[in-house]
Amino acid sequence: MRTRRRGFTLIELLVVIAIIAILIGLLLPAVQKVREAAARMACANKLKQVALACHNYESANQKLPPSGVGYGWCIVSGGYTGDAQVYNMNGLVLLLPYIEQTALDTQLNKQSAFGNQKTGYCCSYVGNTGGALVGDATTNGNGARMATLIATFKCPSDSGPQMQGPSAPYGPGGSLDGAKTNYDFIASQNDFYCNYWRTAGANKYAFGENSGTRMTDIGDGTSNTFMLGETTLAVYNGRTASWGYRGG
Repeated sequence: MRTRRRGFTLIELLVVIAIIAILIGLLLPAVQKVREAAARMACANKLKQVALACHNYESANQKLPPSGVGYGWCIVSGGYTGDAQVYNMNGLVLLLPYIEQTALDTQLNKQSAFGNQKTGYCCSYVGNTGGALVGDATTNGNGARMATLIATFKCPSDSGPQMQGPSAPYGPGGSLDGAKTNYDFIASQNDFYCNYWRTAGANKYAFGENSGTRMTDIGDGTSNTFMLGETTLAVYNGRTASWGYRGG
């Protein structure tokens, strides 16, 4: 006698496929949620790394880093005066040795400009035209390195454009590009005025142009003070900062 072998019918096969499809449909959202949760944890961890870098900088220099140095785009009016020397440097540059970016740090010339912006940040504002641009970011090597992507300054859950774009305003100059950052210092909105931090009095934030805040200066306590923040790479009504230069 021959044993009769029974296979799947077409209907049974379709039912199995349908069940598998349903299971995959239920599983994928869960996997995506877990992946996004992991990415958000990584983002929060990077913010902590930047905060730790600020603390280490303060320990080494007895003050927190400024949010920027020598703006050329800031508003000169109402008693606010700009620096005689324009660097347009983002204070995040000063944190590079504390986030394992020493090699990049040694390639940058902190005695020369990081961006060539010398006009107002927008509208009809006149920038710090009285200040002299220190060097030329298009030729001093700083501008060329502004396009370096730094993982610590990038939130992995943000899929927005990572670069400013070579035609973006306030950039290093010429056709050079700048890499964006998801993390930045918390500064007063009035920091658009040149050296606002120096005359802000009791309204001072921890960071500003040419700021030099010590931990002991934070009267409300560090646990009650916003120092760093996170932003998206694509901003609706503005422009995310580059990690290397300030441009308004």
